[in-house]
Formats: sequence, C-alpha cells, structure tokens
Amino acid sequence: MAKAAQTFGLKLSEDTKEGNDDSVGTDSASEKGSGTDGDDEKTGWLGVKLSERGNTLVISKVEVVSPLRDIIIPDDELIALDGIRIRSRKSLKAILRGKAGATAIITISRHDSIMEIPATVGETPKHLATLAGTGNRLWKSLISPQPPK
Repeated sequence: MAKAAQTFGLKLSEDTKEGNDDSVGTDSASEKGSGTDGDDEKTGWLGVKLSERGNTLVISKVEVVSPLRDIIIPDDELIALDGIRIRSRKSLKAILRGKAGATAIITISRHDSIMEIPATVGETPKHLATLAGTGNRLWKSLISPQPPK
C-alpha cells in the first residue's frame, strides 16, 4: 500500500494518535475527548453524517459501521438524545461527551412521526493509517474534475 501511495506522491504512515478523527464526521459528532479539562471521558459516536436545516439536524448518511445502522435512515430528523433537545452539531457533541458505550434514548422524527429508540452509543473508530501529502500531477489528474468536451 505504501508503494502505491508513493506512485501518487503521497505517504502512507501508521497512525499513532489515540482516536485520530479528521472527520469531525462529525458530521457525525465523532471525536474522542481531548482531555482539555483534565478528564479522559470519551465522546460518544453515532456514525452518521448530519445536515443542518434551520434549527434542526437531519441524517444525510449512515456510516457502514455505525451503531445506528439498523435504526436510523437518511432524512430522519435527530430531535433529542436522552431527552435533551439537539439543535446543532455542537450541542450534539456536548451531549455525547462521556457517553461512549452507554445506552441512550434517541428521539427522531420520521415521516411526521416521533420515535424514541434505545441504542448503544459507539466509540470513535481508530484509524490505523493516515495518508499525507498533496499528491503529484497523476494524483491531481485523477481527482480533479475533467472539463466537458
């Protein structure tokens, strides 16, 4: 794999950071506690991509390894977690702090029906490797949109 990455001017390296998560996927609110107040609480992870629509959060995608994979579908509105109203990614992240591995009641709206669903909040998956670099001309030609002919 490292040799293939080099072909494109990229470097593949083993990730040694705990809980490295560049996707504050978040659209899925997925980040481990950074320990800024000296605590090592792990922030829970739902494994979903979210879209903000006004004052609401709507599920836009459910990750393959999401703990909610069989529960939530795209276009569900995320209303509350353990009875606490969620209006932004920031509020969701605050509510998920320290909940990794815990069971929570997730309140959603689906097709104008309100549902309360118990689910186990996941822990942010660890990334075992990272890809670094900006890539060479070959890489850029593959990822850049081609102008219409």
